Amino acid sequence: MIVQAKRLHVLDCIEAERIHTSDFSIDNFIREELRTITQNEVSMQNTVTNLNNYLSNALKIVPAQPHLVAVTIVDKFGKVISSTNEKLIGRDISHDEAFIQGIMKRYGETFVSQPHFSSYYDINCICISAPIISDNDTKPLGAIINTYNLSFLNEITANLIGIGNTGEVYLVNKDNKTMITKSKFVENLPLKQTINTMPIRKIIEENKEWGGIYPDYRGIPVIGVSMDIPEYNWILMAKIDKSEVFAPLKTSNTIVLTLGIICAAVVTSVGVTFALSTSRPIVDLRDVTEKFTKGDLDYRINIIRNDEIGNLSKSFNIMAEELANKINELKQIAEVLHVSESKCRFLYENLPLRIFYKDRNLVYQSCNENYARDLHIMPEEITGKTDYDFFSKELSEKYRTDDREVIESGYRKDIEDTYIINRQELIVHTIKIPIKNEKGECVGILGASLDITEKVNLEKEIQLSRHLALIGELAAGVAHEINNPITGIINCAQMLSNKASEGSREKDLTRRIIKEGDRIAHIVSKLLSFARTKDKKEQSIMSVHEIVSDALILTGPQLRKEGTKIKLDMPEDLPKILANSQEIHQVFLNLTNNARYALNQKYPGRHDDKILEILGEKIAINSHSYVKITFYDHGTGIPAHIRDKVMNPFFTTKPAGEGTGLGLSICHNIINDHGGKLTIDSAEGKFTSISIILPVS
Repeated sequence: MIVQAKRLHVLDCIEAERIHTSDFSIDNFIREELRTITQNEVSMQNTVTNLNNYLSNALKIVPAQPHLVAVTIVDKFGKVISSTNEKLIGRDISHDEAFIQGIMKRYGETFVSQPHFSSYYDINCICISAPIISDNDTKPLGAIINTYNLSFLNEITANLIGIGNTGEVYLVNKDNKTMITKSKFVENLPLKQTINTMPIRKIIEENKEWGGIYPDYRGIPVIGVSMDIPEYNWILMAKIDKSEVFAPLKTSNTIVLTLGIICAAVVTSVGVTFALSTSRPIVDLRDVTEKFTKGDLDYRINIIRNDEIGNLSKSFNIMAEELANKINELKQIAEVLHVSESKCRFLYENLPLRIFYKDRNLVYQSCNENYARDLHIMPEEITGKTDYDFFSKELSEKYRTDDREVIESGYRKDIEDTYIINRQELIVHTIKIPIKNEKGECVGILGASLDITEKVNLEKEIQLSRHLALIGELAAGVAHEINNPITGIINCAQMLSNKASEGSREKDLTRRIIKEGDRIAHIVSKLLSFARTKDKKEQSIMSVHEIVSDALILTGPQLRKEGTKIKLDMPEDLPKILANSQEIHQVFLNLTNNARYALNQKYPGRHDDKILEILGEKIAINSHSYVKITFYDHGTGIPAHIRDKVMNPFFTTKPAGEGTGLGLSICHNIINDHGGKLTIDSAEGKFTSISIILPVS
């Protein structure tokens, strides 16, 4: 209570001095005079004199401030303009903490320095400073510093009524553990004596106020308490010598000791008698209890007494009987639950599903082995984890959005997602169901996922078969409609050819018309057989070089017209192949047209990189000889995510009306029928390289 009262007294006293300093800082006369001085480069002596007189008179009419040593006015640069201590006028105190901290305060705020020795006044003191701010501006004109003799704090701590002969109260600076106020026992200790006692260390190191018995700064055992004053970074200590506190107890020690011996003798006699009569039954009861806790549920106490111990033994036997029955019932229930749990676990783990359970905070509680295997963990490791521990941020946010929708709506949600795992596309169907308690509140989510990739692919194949069947029906009609005019064209060309002289340009053109007419008829026939099981086509030994040359005769003029350069590297000695010339010719034309389209998309006009390269070479695979023909262009390339789809029927990246999506699919089937292989290598925006590998005849 004493230290609490002293703390309040210290705070009230400092607050009064702060208010007094603040009053000086907002005094209109001081502000106007300081503004007049600071706005003129040359100091105005009359104004300075007026300020000095004003401050002196102010001190005389404030009798409640006997500890106020000096009032000092400083401009914003740290130069003393006016002071009740004439020694300070004109000095530069810009380095002084009271000035630095005071001028940084806001209007009406003050700064209290730590107690220190002032060489100007030859005393221990505290400085309280505040900014002087003009009405017309928010920037300070300067600062006012009030200097107080430290004796005003000594008067508070020296008033020791009610604290005994050896009682003492003093303040300590937390920064350096130095005593601030006077000692009752030793002279001249303020700002010199370091206090490193237990109460001080408790506050500084553990931020804990403490009370107890400890040796004080004199080394004498005392009883004391500490209290923190964080507003000014001080500690308030109150203590009294231990010898003074315990002195009244010494006279009673002898009486208490004598009475204690007598009481101990009486209690010992009674205790021995009681122990002899009760210890044996209690020991028996303890032994039975130990056997019971070890699982011997059939053991009971032999009752031979009718007193309280006997009644306790009867109660124990009844309790043991009931407890044994309950334990047996629980064992039977546990066995049934174990069997049921094993059945559920068997189904849980053998279903072809990935099953998981989350609480309403979307934290995993359990999962089956299928789900854990996908996450590369053991099932028990998932407890306490969230989606962020296993999936990307984007995917986790999607899952949690779906989960919250299920929790908020209270209804199941079916979700179908596509994933790429080990470069394989998987389609997964997930069902999320809200789990509710007996009150109907949603307490979690049960999720089950099934891989439906095979089912979806089968549906796609069925759909593709339907498309191909429709194409077959359409092709039959188209073949009939096209074959009639083509037959007429071929016949007319044949008539012209018969009339043309051998070796003439007309003879050559008519032969080409007949040849291309036959190829159109073959393509129609090919379209007709696209969706049907193919019979072995008529094949013959032929030169790859000739097939490529024929293809370029048809496409070359258009390529050159559009600014595409053709680089042909086809060795004359390339081995011949066994093939259907019309089908291979169709493949080469298709690949050339695809390259032409990609180059025109990237380079609408002429460009140095607008090049189509056709390369031929002989290669060996597993000791067998093959011919490899590569069509390489620097066009738009194929995006990586569709590279595996470009050979699917009806898949195209061309605008509507410019592509059917059958070209590469037909080429792929033709090459497969010839025992060869078609491969694609491409980088989006850079190049496309399509290679045809055919066996040597």
